[in-house]
Amino acid sequence: MADYLVLLGPTASGKTAISIELSKQLSKLGYSPEIVNADSMQLYSELDIATAKLPPDQRQQFPHHMFDVSEPDQEMTVVQYQQRARDVITEIINRGSLPILVGGSMLYLQAVVYKMEFAPTDQQVRERLEAELSKTGAEAMLARLREVDPESAERIELGDTRRIIRALELYQLRGRGLDEFKKDPGFWRDCEMFGIDVDREILRERINKRVEDMWEMGLVQEAEKLRGRLSTTASAAIGYQQVEKYIDGEITKAEAIEQIQLLSTRYAKRQRTWFGRDKNIQWLSPETAVEQIISKARL
Repeated sequence: MADYLVLLGPTASGKTAISIELSKQLSKLGYSPEIVNADSMQLYSELDIATAKLPPDQRQQFPHHMFDVSEPDQEMTVVQYQQRARDVITEIINRGSLPILVGGSMLYLQAVVYKMEFAPTDQQVRERLEAELSKTGAEAMLARLREVDPESAERIELGDTRRIIRALELYQLRGRGLDEFKKDPGFWRDCEMFGIDVDREILRERINKRVEDMWEMGLVQEAEKLRGRLSTTASAAIGYQQVEKYIDGEITKAEAIEQIQLLSTRYAKRQRTWFGRDKNIQWLSPETAVEQIISKARL
């Protein structure tokens, strides 16, 4: 019997709606489902529209955990998240309920599900590398990483400066980079992992529509309210930087929306690639996902 369920997939694949419907059907079968957030940006309070966070009034039917647990100007590292999410899942299990871990943040999910031990950090090394990044740019830093650790560099995009810095930091500290991402450490606790598989063209259309809806819902106002208050991690949420450029007159509304759509689509592609390497994930169509999870899960 699985201790908990995992529901994952790329952005805009419908995970939130499926998790609510799944909870409804599981409740009818006598289970007590509780949803645990695995979206790294939905951990932050006030980051609502840009992160497609389910509004509080729609979280009332079932307990929702790990939403709004960090202030926008604070960091919620993957190490911190790993411990807190595991504590929550354990508490849910101990009271006889069924946790459903839901989200698409690749490393955050992996950190909870698998027996992952994270590599050391050194603040001085990190700050020195970040200063070099500001001076020389991401392209130069990624080129350096290619020289010393080509395997890590191959898995990092130019725009992902945080992982570039992290890989260089790890190389300086221990002589190797991001190898913890390719280990096969085994499950932390027994679970069933289900992924939502959406046709790429349909997913792109969903992403484009979602971004347009976000703009109408008040994305500009949200970005204005949060400007200057976001931690390094929170500021990486797709949308805010593009809206700020729009506010400053650097780009038009249409250009801002197009850039957010493009970045979101690229992120979805990275998610599909990352999750596609995990052989423990059972991939389901969104239309029949709830029915299939109930029939396949060892509950």
